[in-house]
Amino acid sequence: MIQISASLLASDLACLGEKVRRADQAGVDSFHIDLMDGHYVFNLAFSPDYLAIL
Repeated sequence: MIQISASLLASDLACLGEKVRRADQAGVDSFHIDLMDGHYVFNLAFSPDYLAIL
C-alpha cells in the first residue's frame, strides 16, 4: 500500500492553512515537519521555537 506524506516545508507558509486543507482534500495520508537542530545541518527548516507557536 502506497501512502503519501506531504512536507509542510515545501508549502507556501503565507497560506499554510489553505495549502494543508487542499492537500488533505486531495488525499494526502499525512504531513511531516522538517525539523533541523542546527547542529548537524544548518537550520533551514522549522525550528523548535517556530513549531511551538504553530
